[in-house]
Amino acid sequence: MDRLAAMRTFTLVVDQGSFAAAARQLDVDQALVTRQVAALEKHLGTRLLERTTRSMRLTEAGELYLGRCRDILQNLEEAEAQVSQAHVAMEGRIRMAVPTLFGKTAVACQVVNMRKQHPRLMIDMAMLDRAIDPVAEGFDVVIADASLPVSPTAISRPVLQVPLWLCAAPGVVVPQHPHELRHAPVITQWAVGEHGQPVERWRLTHERTGEAHDIEVSPVVRANNHALSLETVARGVGVGRFTPRIASEEIERGTLQRVLPDWRAGTLAFNLIYPSRRLLPQRVRAVIDAIVAQFDGLAPQPAAGAAQDLG
Repeated sequence: MDRLAAMRTFTLVVDQGSFAAAARQLDVDQALVTRQVAALEKHLGTRLLERTTRSMRLTEAGELYLGRCRDILQNLEEAEAQVSQAHVAMEGRIRMAVPTLFGKTAVACQVVNMRKQHPRLMIDMAMLDRAIDPVAEGFDVVIADASLPVSPTAISRPVLQVPLWLCAAPGVVVPQHPHELRHAPVITQWAVGEHGQPVERWRLTHERTGEAHDIEVSPVVRANNHALSLETVARGVGVGRFTPRIASEEIERGTLQRVLPDWRAGTLAFNLIYPSRRLLPQRVRAVIDAIVAQFDGLAPQPAAGAAQDLG
């Protein structure tokens, strides 16, 4: 008995819902399908399927064995794909979604570099500040704010954390102590479709002493992307939180000033999200590996060095 062939047949019978449908899919006689499953049951010494003339269902042993079969067959397909593609030039299209904050970051630079290395690789990139289901929306790779919900059909892994600075427009009267933020107009982020809370909580941590305060703030504006937040704050509406690189660039331009410069106003975390299928195309796996390698070691550290990759 060819056990791999029998495993494939057994899995197909379950997926198709009947021996007849599996036989049609395989373009073989139904009797062969029946014999393969029967031989597998004899080899295992237990029934995998309870079947009558009208119905079929997995036994407890069958459910356990089916999961193992899927793992083995997927591993085999993945190994074959990796070997067969090992010496093939990467080509095809990648669809990526990144936050607006990443528009000019090293992630985009990494993609550009990959395009130079692999001229036949085509990239579609969208900048979105909302929850994204990569399977439902057809994205291969997504980088998203870690606070956003993740589809159960996707894999999510942390890739980066950066500190946040408080900023306001020059000339705006600003808080001199974290507690004064309770009465200050603030601008916050939100995802379209979320029901915003009238009060949000910001944690401020002193850079030198580690002293921390949890401050409840009442946003006067909630923007659905970082560019809009930046523009709103720069026009003097209130206080906002930005990554050090964005804040530093705007401070140099004279559009922002630092507020409570000795305090860090929380951190911004990002996840790498991709479809939860194990057999990923080589081009997708290469992009995922490049992003992970780029941010490796930065995710758990809200250090200033991490912020250098954002802007």
